[in-house]
Amino acid sequence: MNAVVDVKILNKQITVMGEVRNPSVVQVDKDRNTLLEMISRTGGFEFYANLKSIKILRQQGLHVKVAKIDLTKSGNYQFKNIQLYPGDIVIVPSKRHKTFDKRISTIIPFTSTITAAAILMGAF
Repeated sequence: MNAVVDVKILNKQITVMGEVRNPSVVQVDKDRNTLLEMISRTGGFEFYANLKSIKILRQQGLHVKVAKIDLTKSGNYQFKNIQLYPGDIVIVPSKRHKTFDKRISTIIPFTSTITAAAILMGAF
């Protein structure tokens, strides 16, 4: 007796998180999708996206495999076009200086106001 097992993937979703314009769970209608397709479907990268350390998480049995992708290397087309499968999770981290840039943008108007007040009061 020959048994036939038909395995169907019920989770037809790929999750894209982090520094993309529209982080979301993307419904996919095919079994193979590329990293760049999923980034495109979520609106593309945000300004602070760290393209050097994109992570793809994939469940393999009881373990989660993590692949780190660097999209900044030229000639790295194989990794740029990496295949994603339903159930994969893509994480696009922030650049390290994002927090500094956000803080400095709130400090600059404050210092400009102080400088303007000092000029008006004749301090300079």
